[in-house]
Amino acid sequence: MRFVLGVLLGMLLLPVKAQLIPSFGEERVGTTIGAALKIPLSARAAGLNDGVVALANDASVVVANPAGLFQTRSFEASFSAAQWLAGSRLIAASALYHVGSDDAVAVNVARLGIDPLRVTTEVQPYGTGEWFIVEHIHAGLSYAHRFTDQFSAGITVVGVSERLGKATLQGVLFDLGTLYYTGLARTRIALAISNFGTPLKPRGTVPLYPHDSSSTLRSFAPPTNFRFGVATEVLQDSLQRLTATVQFDHPADQAEQYVIGGEYARQLSVAMPFQIQVRAAYRINAPLTPWTAGVGLQIPLFTGWRIRIDYSLLPTRYFGMLHRLSLVLQQSPEE
Repeated sequence: MRFVLGVLLGMLLLPVKAQLIPSFGEERVGTTIGAALKIPLSARAAGLNDGVVALANDASVVVANPAGLFQTRSFEASFSAAQWLAGSRLIAASALYHVGSDDAVAVNVARLGIDPLRVTTEVQPYGTGEWFIVEHIHAGLSYAHRFTDQFSAGITVVGVSERLGKATLQGVLFDLGTLYYTGLARTRIALAISNFGTPLKPRGTVPLYPHDSSSTLRSFAPPTNFRFGVATEVLQDSLQRLTATVQFDHPADQAEQYVIGGEYARQLSVAMPFQIQVRAAYRINAPLTPWTAGVGLQIPLFTGWRIRIDYSLLPTRYFGMLHRLSLVLQQSPEE
């Protein structure tokens, strides 16, 4: 009860803390490449403001921490879609599978892009026959090993490809993560490093105004992010669960950020195994999307399988409301 009261009090004081906690790092904004790698890839992660490094317990959020593959004991798959900024669309899919009692693998893929644009000029207003393509694609292969019942670690190899007109970019990055159960009321501590690797350099030709072009393009660092998170069930019985989480982010291209969030899950009854989930989070030092929220509905399909539908709402300061929708197919752990 004291922990719950502390969390509630902290949420009430967050606007004050946001003014008191120093915000360093704004000078790093725009110094990295591959910004799409920072977007949460599911409605559940978005509803928790990406504060899921210690909650990576299903296929929709294991991208945040590959060590979380062992927080589930079954096969799972996730698909997510969203209408993103400036008319772009984001789609993502992931799946995880246990290959043994102490080993698990996962795959994920995501694409952010817009419809191809017809290239026009002053003398060819109806098109030159060329198309201007803007897209980002990345795919990851994860492996995790459980060393003990309390500690696991994982790694993800991520292939990145971007295209902006005639300029392209390819590279390989890595995600590393650990997860440790303290033994105190299912409290777990997580550490993760995302998008770690060497600088990425675009290749190709960029047109310059008015009638020139350049193929001399400089390299940029990837958007590496170090994250530390703690999560615990402050309330749990056969029909309900309340999980609280706190996370610290140290990104390479922004100021340090802090996330506090929670997820409440309620099963209707023992006879009706439908489950409703409500989640929300607040991120300090994130002026564009400080608050996020989401809901989920878990539905049993047939023996051994269930599906969860997640929705999240991201109110932004300049771009209005962003909506996310995800589907998660799960094999029941008792099967």
